Amino acid sequence: MSKKVLVFDNEKEELSKIQRGFLYKDFDVEVTMNAEEIISRSERMKPDIVILNSNVPGFDAFEVCELIKKSMDIPIILLLDKNSDSTGKIDDCTADAIVYKPVDFPHLIQSIKNVLQEA
Repeated sequence: MSKKVLVFDNEKEELSKIQRGFLYKDFDVEVTMNAEEIISRSERMKPDIVILNSNVPGFDAFEVCELIKKSMDIPIILLLDKNSDSTGKIDDCTADAIVYKPVDFPHLIQSIKNVLQEA
């Protein structure tokens, strides 16, 4: 059975690249550019993992991460720009892993395997 992944990013090109990569690796993937859909889609889809871009203006990925972790206990990977100024928030973050952008897809897959404790 393939793993279900929900991905949120506000960058259409990056989101499309990630989606194609997951489809190629036989993941069941849903993507959204709408931050307001993340919680409802997580509840409906019940993904094995959620991937959130944390560098979206007006969107607090750290808060959404905490909400998902508390209410649904779904593992989360945050996508973070290498030059992000969120260092303090990262230390207090409840995410299971952080992957830096631009996304290196093999590294993202390995992070998912690590979080889901797969060989």
